[in-house]
Amino acid sequence: MSIDGKAVRAACDKVHGGKVPILINTYVVDMGLCIGQIRIDDKTNEIKGIPEMLEWLDLGGAVVSIDAIGCQKEIAELLIQKGADFVLQLKENQPTLLDDVSLEMQTRINEKAAYDEREKKLKGKGFKIEAPKNEPIDVFETFECDHSRIERRTYYVLNDNSCINPEEWALIKSMGLVIRERLAIQRDSEGEIIEGNPSVEHAFYVMSKTMNAEEFASYARGHWKIENSLHWVLDDFFREDRCTARAGGSTENLALMRKIVFNLTKLDENVKGKSMKWKQGYYRSHPAAVLDLIFREIPSKY
Repeated sequence: MSIDGKAVRAACDKVHGGKVPILINTYVVDMGLCIGQIRIDDKTNEIKGIPEMLEWLDLGGAVVSIDAIGCQKEIAELLIQKGADFVLQLKENQPTLLDDVSLEMQTRINEKAAYDEREKKLKGKGFKIEAPKNEPIDVFETFECDHSRIERRTYYVLNDNSCINPEEWALIKSMGLVIRERLAIQRDSEGEIIEGNPSVEHAFYVMSKTMNAEEFASYARGHWKIENSLHWVLDDFFREDRCTARAGGSTENLALMRKIVFNLTKLDENVKGKSMKWKQGYYRSHPAAVLDLIFREIPSKY
């Protein structure tokens, strides 16, 4: 489950110095459904809005991912109280915790690299390693080549919280690091690939449960589905970012209606696997299918 804020930029009253409305959304990654929405008051921010959202949700057994703005002790404690675990990204808003985690992760990664190098040399000389070292740090790597881009992601998990001050962050049980390396494939006029420099990003995380690197990768990667599978669809197909409605509760009411339609298209088995553009055309041409979906198919299953 992922929680993230989304701006509705066109609904800002620029003439009177109004702020851009922010809606906090909750997205169930496995099902592809949006199950929660709350508007942030103009005088507050996501740090105050996320706890209000959490109070409305049944989170028992869930693993909730939030980006760096949600890395707050109060939010972490509330998630545990609600029966959930957390995967929180770390940035400069928690400088001490970030320094502790980054230093520990880099130290352990260097130690593992040195050990692996020594092991490789020993095996090359014919020595047999009887008992492999019990490494607390786990590694998982993915490699993708798509959309004229090569991307490698390396995920590290350290199931050790000894470097973290227990008086400040007693709920943290493990920490993670994602290294994203991207190389855009560019070609010259003759079609030959031009050599370029890859971009490298480091993202640190803290978690309330122990896990292996592959499990951590599913949470870290899955969090971005709220951006790619929900927020992008709302802007690109439902034109949410261009909606100027702002009187009364029109901003959040229309946003809620879009999400209801979004969820209905996800629940319709008859259009499963089709693009959102295709679904929109199908429902416009077959209004009877909409009635059948709402009043027969979905009630019979859910």
